[in-house]
Amino acid sequence: IPLSLGLFQFRGKVYSALLKLLLLPQILPAFFSILISFSILKPFPFGSVGISFIFTLVHLGFAVVLLHAAIREKIGPFAVVSEVYNLSYMQFLRKIFFPLLRLDFLTCFLMIFIFCFSSFSIPLVAGGGKDTNLEVLIFEKIFISQNWSGAWLISILQSLFLTGMSLL
Repeated sequence: IPLSLGLFQFRGKVYSALLKLLLLPQILPAFFSILISFSILKPFPFGSVGISFIFTLVHLGFAVVLLHAAIREKIGPFAVVSEVYNLSYMQFLRKIFFPLLRLDFLTCFLMIFIFCFSSFSIPLVAGGGKDTNLEVLIFEKIFISQNWSGAWLISILQSLFLTGMSLL
């Protein structure tokens, strides 16, 4: 939220360049994000912490841009109204900001959760062999244990889960 609000400080070409820069990790191949993450943290914390760090690095810019657009669209007119009614900052957040953006926060969470849920390479590399997700489990079922029926069942469950999340 603070980063989304910080984007209001910029205009023109700087603003458009920042938006492109924030969305860049989202469109880069996962391999580049992994290498960048490995170069930022030394020693790199493999396991759940490492996976969470890489996912945060990749999806933070997308979340900032998404929330910034929602704030600009929904909250803009209410900022002046809150000044007229002399609302404090906390009252503004509690009575206007969070109630109006509740659905946008949920949508942003679900979109990023789906991206993370269907990622293959990040948990495989950054998990350090300890952590996994359904994509890695499907891979292991097919290529390591030759259990195609188990892989098929897991992929059907994943597809149903992702379809249900997408419908929300």
